[in-house]
Amino acid sequence: MADLSNITALSGLTITSDQTTGTNNPNATFAVSNVTTAQRDLLQNVTPYVVNGATVRIKEGTIIFNISVDKLQMFRNGIWESVTTNISTATGVGLSSSPFSIPSGTRVAVEVAANQVNGFIYNDTTNNQVRGYINTQWMTLFTVATTATGVGLTNGAPFVYPSGPRGNVEVAANQVNGFTYFDVTNTVLRTYKNAWQTITSA
Repeated sequence: MADLSNITALSGLTITSDQTTGTNNPNATFAVSNVTTAQRDLLQNVTPYVVNGATVRIKEGTIIFNISVDKLQMFRNGIWESVTTNISTATGVGLSSSPFSIPSGTRVAVEVAANQVNGFIYNDTTNNQVRGYINTQWMTLFTVATTATGVGLTNGAPFVYPSGPRGNVEVAANQVNGFTYFDVTNTVLRTYKNAWQTITSA
């Protein structure tokens, strides 16, 4: 466990339960240390070690709650990673629980070798798109229509499907049921359901 002795504001692991049954209560919970980003960066383990070519002093798997960004974070592979993303301004209208958002960042900073893992998805703030790494390549999943006002919608902004010419898009690699795009060649919405089909007309 990380050595917290050099940060007097931290109390380490806390066990909580009701006063009647004590800590043997099966409903007892525990809380990790609440720290600021500055306090987090002072944490150090007794013995340094090397990971990904860099010397670090935090034990792999150390978990804290970062009150600067309001997120649970874990030290893994030599860096701090956010375990959860909180949407404090979202109301979650019509949802049975709170919504969530995917991580966001600039394309040049995110689309690097370290993130080339199938299923990696993020919000590309450079082009206002949701991008993902799928089948060994980065691709746009959908583009948010920032110029649309969303008139008549209950919540949120609309989005547009990825678009491209039919000759480039309707290839074997995209023949997956449910694949949908806007065909700029014929200005129609097209989808693949056992075969390519037009689902709307201009």
